[in-house]
Amino acid sequence: MSAAGRGTLYILIGKLASGKSTYARTLPACFTLSADRWMRALFPEGCGPLHEQYSERVFALLREDARALTALGQNVIFDTGMWTRANRAQATEAFAGIDTRWIWLDPPEAERRRRIARRNAAVLAREAPSDYLVDDGLFEKCEQLFEPPTAEELPGLLIIRSENTNELE
Repeated sequence: MSAAGRGTLYILIGKLASGKSTYARTLPACFTLSADRWMRALFPEGCGPLHEQYSERVFALLREDARALTALGQNVIFDTGMWTRANRAQATEAFAGIDTRWIWLDPPEAERRRRIARRNAAVLAREAPSDYLVDDGLFEKCEQLFEPPTAEELPGLLIIRSENTNELE
């Protein structure tokens, strides 16, 4: 727990299949707030052109929950991807005064593609009903949307560029 009885907020940054959710499970004594978990539960067939609008609503609720939980002394993982500078600026403003640690998971593209292929195979085999298929078009679209963070933007940014598939699945 951080100073004055408040929890620490760990904000995970990363592209598709970078290992954010897996990394979140390695942090001890943290409550994870996951945008993907909520979006898949609320919109299992996807939400098409309303995706951006619905995502922002989910993010707003998760930001409120993160503030409330850290105020109660709970350590929290904010697993939303934080793909753009605008997302990160909004979070920086929303979490002002909270002990915040920014973590960028940045494995090589080949490793992320391998993970997507494995995830897609599990979805097609109906072994991962809560996941969704990511075809090459969606993968490329998401790649182009991502704006890499910088140390100037986020002082103290921790960057993890693991290629070890056993470490981050």
